[in-house]
Amino acid sequence: MHLSSPRAFIFVLIVIGCSAGSAWANSATYPALGFGPTPAGGTFTFTPGIGNSASVSNVPVMQIGASSAGFPLTNFMNVTGTCGTGGGGCLNVQTGPETGAGPGGFNFGAGGSITLTGTIGSFTGVIFQGSFSPCLAQTSACVLQPGFLDQFGKVTVNPAVLSMLGISNASEFSHFINYFFLSNLTFQNGTYHGSVASGAGGGLATPEPESITFLATGIVAILGAARKTILRS
Repeated sequence: MHLSSPRAFIFVLIVIGCSAGSAWANSATYPALGFGPTPAGGTFTFTPGIGNSASVSNVPVMQIGASSAGFPLTNFMNVTGTCGTGGGGCLNVQTGPETGAGPGGFNFGAGGSITLTGTIGSFTGVIFQGSFSPCLAQTSACVLQPGFLDQFGKVTVNPAVLSMLGISNASEFSHFINYFFLSNLTFQNGTYHGSVASGAGGGLATPEPESITFLATGIVAILGAARKTILRS
C-alpha cells in the first residue's frame, strides 16, 4: 500500500484524545492547551510493516498557549530551542506499532511517544510528553490518503510550565489533537520520507471521555490556522 498524492502537500493528522460526547459547552470546565501553527521544519519517516512505527522528528514549536477554562486559549508563551531556522522547541513523535493496513492507509496500536523539549520562560527541558492508545475502532486506518494519522492517548505537562501559563488545576491533558502537513513525500526502498511543512495541536484536561465533543471548536480553529498557512504558501 502506497501513500501518494498529486497535491503538493500531504498531511498527517495525529489525534491524541477521546471522541464523542455531550455539548462542547461542557469543555469550559476543563483546562486547555495548544500549540502552532508551526513553521516549516522537521521530517516524517515510515517503513510499512507489522510492528513498525511512523516518526515525526524535530518539528520546531515556537509558541504554546493555555487556558484554565477551555477554549479559546488566553495565555501564550514563546518556546525556543534548537529546531528550525528560527530556533524553536523540538517536537518529536513516534506512533505505536503498525497493526496492519486498512483501506487507504495503516493502523497503529498503543504505545509510542510524543515529546516537546525546549525553553519556555525560565524553564528548560521536557515541556510535555505522552503516549498513544490504539486507533479508534470506527476509523478505517490511521494514515489515510492524502494522509492523516489518528491515535489516542494523553500528554503530561511539566508543572513549572503550567504555572507560567496560569494553569493550576491540571497536569495531564487526556484529550489532545495534533497534526502535521507534509511536503515532498516520497516512497523509496520501502520507506516513506517527507518534510514537515506545518502543524498544530490542542486539547483538554478532562478525565471523562463522554464529557466533550470530538473536534472541539477551539481545536478546529488551531488546526484551521495551520492549514490556511500551508494553502497560502
